[in-house]
Amino acid sequence: MPTNTNTGNKLTLFFTKVAENYILLTAILAPLVSILYIYYFTAQTRETEFSVPHEISMILAAVASAFIAYVATNNYKQHGNPVLRYIALGFYGFGLIYVWHGIATENYDDHQTMFLMFSSAARAIVAIYVTRGLFLLNRQPDPVEERGKLSKWLPHFLLFIAVDLAIFLLSKYVPSEEDKTPLAVNIVEGFALGLSLVSSIYVLTLKAKSPILKYYGWTFLFLAQGSLAAVMSQPWDSLWWFSHMLWAAGFSILCYAILIAYQHGGSLESIYGIDALLEQLSAAKEEIQIKDIELREYVDNMSTYNAKIDPKGLLLFANKTMLDAAGLTEADLTRVNFLELQPFNYDPEVGKRLRDAFDKALAQGLNVNYEERIRPASGDAVYLTFSLIPVKDREGKVSYVLAEGKDITEQVQAEEKIQAANKELENMNKMMIGREVKMAEMKKELESLKSKSGAAV
Repeated sequence: MPTNTNTGNKLTLFFTKVAENYILLTAILAPLVSILYIYYFTAQTRETEFSVPHEISMILAAVASAFIAYVATNNYKQHGNPVLRYIALGFYGFGLIYVWHGIATENYDDHQTMFLMFSSAARAIVAIYVTRGLFLLNRQPDPVEERGKLSKWLPHFLLFIAVDLAIFLLSKYVPSEEDKTPLAVNIVEGFALGLSLVSSIYVLTLKAKSPILKYYGWTFLFLAQGSLAAVMSQPWDSLWWFSHMLWAAGFSILCYAILIAYQHGGSLESIYGIDALLEQLSAAKEEIQIKDIELREYVDNMSTYNAKIDPKGLLLFANKTMLDAAGLTEADLTRVNFLELQPFNYDPEVGKRLRDAFDKALAQGLNVNYEERIRPASGDAVYLTFSLIPVKDREGKVSYVLAEGKDITEQVQAEEKIQAANKELENMNKMMIGREVKMAEMKKELESLKSKSGAAV
């Protein structure tokens, strides 16, 4: 499994693994715990002995939310996904408000409204922030220099503190009825219920490929049902406890999704399920096939002779020019020894030069270049500048050899014509020089005869 190696915090990563397994187990066992609660608490009234476990569980929930907020913050600072920032803020807010719900347990009789309002307000806060974050899916990451700015975090923490103070003040003015939920609390809980339903519908109807986002949809279905149970219940009755279990299960799923995102070192949208991966793999395979066809067409239209040869001399690949010269088809590839191809073996000396050059390229790992005259299947001789290029693996061993031949027939023929013309010109020059010498001799002989004739007279 890919891990988040960029944070440099192995201890945090270890705890996320532990928390992942714990939260997953908690989510799986939540229905069983709910059944036990309903079984033991049905038709019972509140007893003092239940206050301590409630305080402990509420404080643990607040601490757990702070830890998840910390994980989401780290992931946000690394990837800049705005969704993660709002999730982190939602969990910070939940922890700062919900902890008072646990602390106020002992003072329930005197401050019933405050006790219940802290719980509903905490759930409303996390619903508001996570819902806001989900509507930012597929947005561009926040700039690195802005992710840690105080202005992006401090105002929200001040808001959470303000909510705490407002609840303290509100509890003084909202009348409480013994073991009955005040209307103001139900209004806040109903607001959290509505947001949870909106979020679940939004996420589950998205054409998103990430299964992590599906976890968010399931989370809000649990949270919506928990809020519904809270609205329908009275403090400390069976349904009230069951609403807590539904919220615990929903939070467990949400925490699990965030931890998975953190451990994979990616953002929420970049973690894909098997179906999405298969779809991407199919699309990538199709794209590769198209690119392969385009590359093949490009190579086949090259006028050079190209081939890929394994260290044993077997032909692994050849372009159309090479195949046509050898009288082969693609079906013949991997069954033919390049060193034995007819164009290079019509003459023993030509074949020997090829084998010597191939052995030298393998042994020395260096390019070998030389000129050669081959005879393709068409029958007309072709002159090539031939290169054998060894390609090495990471260990420095030759994996295969690339052969490339450039047709220089016209160049060779032009040079031959130039040489023939030069030779003819040289012969003419020799003839001209010989004629001039002959004429000079005749002229000298004529003058000699004239001088003899004058002497006789």
